[in-house]
Formats: sequence, structure tokens, C-alpha cells
Amino acid sequence: MNKITVPNGWRREKLGKLCIKLKSGGTPKVTNKSYYDGDIPFVKIEDMSNSGKFISNTKVKITQDGLNNSSAWLVPKNAIIYSIYASVGEVAITQRELTTNQAIMGLIPDNTQIDLYYLFEYLKYIKPTLSTYFKTTTQKNLTAAIVRDLEILFPESLEEQKKIANILTNSYNAIEETDNIIKESERIKKGLMQELLSHNPNNWRECKLKEVVLKFRNGGTPSTKEKDYWNGSIPWVTGADFLKGKLGKVRRHITNKAVKNSATNVINKGNLLLVTRTGVGKMAIAPFDIAISQDITGVIFKEGIIPEYGYWFLKANISKIQALNQGTSINGIIRKDLENSFIIVPSHDEQQRIIDILNNVDQRLDNELIKKKQLQKTKKGLMQKLLTGQIRVRVG
Repeated sequence: MNKITVPNGWRREKLGKLCIKLKSGGTPKVTNKSYYDGDIPFVKIEDMSNSGKFISNTKVKITQDGLNNSSAWLVPKNAIIYSIYASVGEVAITQRELTTNQAIMGLIPDNTQIDLYYLFEYLKYIKPTLSTYFKTTTQKNLTAAIVRDLEILFPESLEEQKKIANILTNSYNAIEETDNIIKESERIKKGLMQELLSHNPNNWRECKLKEVVLKFRNGGTPSTKEKDYWNGSIPWVTGADFLKGKLGKVRRHITNKAVKNSATNVINKGNLLLVTRTGVGKMAIAPFDIAISQDITGVIFKEGIIPEYGYWFLKANISKIQALNQGTSINGIIRKDLENSFIIVPSHDEQQRIIDILNNVDQRLDNELIKKKQLQKTKKGLMQKLLTGQIRVRVG
């Protein structure tokens, strides 16, 4: 990270000089059962990756005996733990007394100089720059010496630090609240799919997929050696272009000549695209006429089936589709197995009702995902400006 001019009333100081204690943890001997299943939380990298801002609970706990007979130490409540191996630069604030393994350092800030929450935010801010400090052994990592020498830029006024931290905390809380809504929406969506599409009322019929499909269309890849097959006007997709039930950005386009002289097929807008090789089970409704690779099968339903219903039914039963995969992702699903898989078919009106319900939940979920992305972008901008003094907050 380029050196930033120190604003008036700010300091640049090494992290080691801002902490009362800064030390890695340790792992009690794993073969000694008396060291484990105690009541002292023992933090590993995976605990940090799953914790968010605060950490209090862990999968593994050690005993007092394990603590006494290892280099682990008790990191107090309201301290920082900081990962230096594997997933480098993960940061969390302790909500109770706990221990860590050797891949994680405990930092006890000197609260007469640096606010706990300001330091947390600053360590998050510099995470993208940590690769410049890596010591490469079998994996990229930091050392205790490097961490002690990390330079922290901060206002000398604790009040200003706290105000900056408070603004960023509010931003973090908004992201977390949105994230919770997303998780709840996903839970509701999963429950509705299960409720609406995994039972068979008396007036619904169960049949093989081939009975309701007019045509299964294969795909293919035009020769990459033929320049006049590529950079045309026809979008062409592979399994890698599918993203969360939709097509992402189409990366490649082909020409009419490519369509005529290769195994690809153009699937008309509104039909189902199902990945049957390399990413088996991904699917989307074609948003426009689109050519497909050999990864994809175009599913053209007969008149009695709304393609979006087929999409939602297969999505609700995706584990059954994926179970058809033969060995590796390259082999994929054998067409006969796909044709003989089962589908439950309600009336046209009932299909539309199910589509409307699930599309509505999906749209709300998409809106929250967009909101989260915007909030994350806003916070990133705030961190850049507030943690470098480009924007100052009022104190006093």
C-alpha cells in the first residue's frame, strides 16, 4: 500500500507499539485426550472464517490441562484475533476469554492509544495489501515480526477514532442485517420449493420427463481454429456461464456459419437450459435466443408444460438430477437417464401459481443481494476515506 500523508492530528505507528500483548497461540498435543473436550474455546481458521465480526464459540474446546501444557494462552474478552497462516488477515473481536492455535495471533490493544473497533476496521482495510508481506514456505503466510511491524494510521484523538469506528460499525450492521434477510429468504424459498414441488396431490400426474418434452437439444463447440466462426452476433454459452439459476455475462459470440458447421444448436428464448456436463444441475431459462456448448442440453417442453415450471420442479429435485451424473463431471448425464427421470405435472393454472410464488420470492432475494452489494461498495468507500483522513469527522 502506498504511503499516505499523515493528516494533521494523526499518527502512523507500528502495530506492536499499539498493543500491550501480541502473540500467536499453540495447539495442545492432539493425541492426549485429557487436553480436549473442556470448556475453553480453541479458535482455528475455520472458526474465524465463519464468525463474522465477533467470536465467542468454537467447534473445538480444550481443558485447563491442555492450556497449561501448550503454548496456547488465554486471549481476553475485547481483544483482537488475527490470522497469519492460510486465510491470512482474517480479523475478529473476542466476546469472551478464549485460546487460539499457532495460525492465529491474539492482540490486546493499548486502549489509551488505539480504540479496539478502530483497530479492527483498520486491519480489515489493509487486508488486500498483505500479500506484499508474505513469507513463502509451503504456503503464503505472515510472521509475528511482520505483524508487529504493520503500520497503522490513526487519529491521535480517541474520540475521533471512536466516531470513525462507529460510522463503519453502522455500515457493517446494515450489511449484516441484509445478510440475515438473505439467509431467511433463502430458507423460505427452499421451504416453499419443498412444499409446492415435492408432493403429488390426486389431481397431479406423475410421468417421465420424456413424456412432457418435445425435444432434447444437444450443444457443441465450433472449431476455435476457424476465425470466421467467432465474434459474431449469436451468444454462445458453456456451463461456466451459469450463475445462481441464471445466465451470467455471456463471454463469447459465434456466427451463423459456426452454427451451420458445428454441433451447437440455438435454443429459443424462454426454453430451459440444463447443464448435463461440467457443472451438472445448473440451469436457467434462456433469456434470449442462445447457442449452447456440449455442456448443455436444451429442453423444449410440450405445450402443456410451462418451461418455468419445469425449471422450478427440476431445481427443487436437483439432487435427483445430479445423482444421474455418471462418474466424473466430464461424463455427465446419459440422455436416457435424463429422459426417464420423473416429473409431477399439475394443471396449467396451478403451474402458473407456483411459478408466480417462487419468482416473487426469487425477486425479493435478488433485490436484497443487490442491496448487500451496494452496501458493501459504500462501506469500502467509507473505509478508504475515513481510515486515511480524507474525510474527517467532527469531534468535541
